[in-house]
Amino acid sequence: MFWPSKALGHEPDEGRAARFAAQVARRPMTMTFASVALLAALAAALIGIRMDYGQGNAAAKTPAAATETEISRALPAGVSHPTSVFVTATDGGTLTTGPLDGLSRALTQVKGVGQVAPTVLNKDHRAARIDLYPTADPQSQQARDLASGPVRAAVAQHTPAGTTAHVGGTAAIYADISTAVDHDLKVVFPVAAALFALILLLLLRSLLAPVILMLSVGLGFAATLGAATLLFQHVLGKPGVNFSLPLVLSLFVVALGTDYNILISDRIREEMQ
Repeated sequence: MFWPSKALGHEPDEGRAARFAAQVARRPMTMTFASVALLAALAAALIGIRMDYGQGNAAAKTPAAATETEISRALPAGVSHPTSVFVTATDGGTLTTGPLDGLSRALTQVKGVGQVAPTVLNKDHRAARIDLYPTADPQSQQARDLASGPVRAAVAQHTPAGTTAHVGGTAAIYADISTAVDHDLKVVFPVAAALFALILLLLLRSLLAPVILMLSVGLGFAATLGAATLLFQHVLGKPGVNFSLPLVLSLFVVALGTDYNILISDRIREEMQ
């Protein structure tokens, strides 16, 4: 099929991959310990990892970014993305600004709230909105903690009788996303690990091999996420790593790592037979 080429008859020279493989074969335990030590060192960077829910680029030189910078010099940082308290009547009556003044004053006293806007009623006076402007960046961890903690506590304590109130806005949304992501990660990873271990158990018909392979995949995932933490948090000085990164890495690092573990270990078993 490759006529008239005669390259197939030539013995290829030993490449770097072959030389590295020969070194691994000569010192298997040394290379194993070195690999585990390197992965463990990278995984140790997970200590202090922070999730970043910010979607903007603070360094962007755009007219919108310049305008936001000018506004933030005179007004609280959260003025562009206020945290809103939505109040609705539940007793069939209508709302007036008077009974809601106590809630507004309570929100003003919350540490981290720069300003509280006047109460706005809808047309039929069955609902109202109170905007408050945090002093922190609305996409920061501080703003999320403020919306999900002190603000919601103040709203729960000072909501007038016959009404219900909910906290919304950018910071509150990301606070809820953070809670949901943390919950999903605690569910998804153990379930995925159990399914991977079951596949390895059925394929390899061994008890020890699935444990070793799952530990290697887990260590590889931790090392990759730790390397990302080192790069973005410590080298580049970012607020944290993107909150979607653990899920994305699980798709690539864990899934591909498991696939290659299955292929290689099955090939080793064939060679042993």
